[in-house]
Amino acid sequence: MTTALANVNNIYAGVVKVDYHLNEKNSFSGIYFISPGNGTFVDNPVIQINPQWLTVQYARSQVGSGSWTFVPTSSIVNSLRVGYSHYYQVFTSPDSTENPANYSFNGSTYHLYTGQTNPAYYGLPLMTIQGGLMLALGASWPKTVGPDGVYQISDSVSWLKGKHAIKFGGDILLNQSTNNVTANTKGLSRSAGASVPSSPAT
Repeated sequence: MTTALANVNNIYAGVVKVDYHLNEKNSFSGIYFISPGNGTFVDNPVIQINPQWLTVQYARSQVGSGSWTFVPTSSIVNSLRVGYSHYYQVFTSPDSTENPANYSFNGSTYHLYTGQTNPAYYGLPLMTIQGGLMLALGASWPKTVGPDGVYQISDSVSWLKGKHAIKFGGDILLNQSTNNVTANTKGLSRSAGASVPSSPAT
């Protein structure tokens, strides 16, 4: 059995750039880019045969930077730069707010006691029914990537001294990463004739 459901994906992006020349000694520039997007995907056509079990994905990337160039004399140039990048992505399902102990589907309520009580992992658990034809329902999401970020600040001074060109400075870089990658945290059930619920993964 495979699904006839379609994939839908939307991405919106925008960029702003500013350059400002204050005077002969000071120049500023900055740029900001953002690209959020969301979609509904069929990434497992055997399991995802109902809209409630499709994959809902949201992602957002951002990049920003700024610079200040200061020329106090004809032989000295100071360049200060700052930058930031950010990424966040989450995978879930449309039924992620439904408690499986009171799961509504097609006008009926089903009581699936998976042992999972954390609302972050609600939704229909992955269930497989084995026999002549293997049937799988539900999904193993959620999965969260980020927010990941990179912060950077750097400063350098260029100095012309006679026949010599001297440059010195420093750079600070900070990486941030937060991930919650899960598998089967909704609990799962495998059956070859009778339902045998398993303990939920964490």
